[in-house]
Amino acid sequence: MLLIIDTTQYDNFYIGLSDIKGKIKFRKIVHGQLMQSEKILPSIDSFLRGKGVLCSSLKGIVVVTGPGNFTSVRVGVVTANTFSFALNVPIVGISRSEFESAEKLAVLGAQRLKIGKRWTLAKPVYNAEPNITKSKKQVFH
Repeated sequence: MLLIIDTTQYDNFYIGLSDIKGKIKFRKIVHGQLMQSEKILPSIDSFLRGKGVLCSSLKGIVVVTGPGNFTSVRVGVVTANTFSFALNVPIVGISRSEFESAEKLAVLGAQRLKIGKRWTLAKPVYNAEPNITKSKKQVFH
């Protein structure tokens, strides 16, 4: 089975399981505006348990790398990279512009994993450069 993660949307995220040929077996959309960081791990855990799938049976990870909201995309990509590393399975990152549906995403991910077109790490793509600043008026002691 392949685990599919897409957190690029503002108000929800998608997790799915497909076979190694890219046929979706199970899927779930989790609602919660900008709550990906709070919901992703419990959602994946309950999703896999509910389907009777052990993490050890996963053969690869497919993650949508963006573009999207900085925090949402970062949460999905970091989660996918962590699963890939912890389970010692390959990962492939796919841009949102490369597919139109969950079915196409699953097929594309399976194809890329099969032909070795995968990365050691998936790299996120954001809608804009991250802007993390502090005001000059802030005083830190």
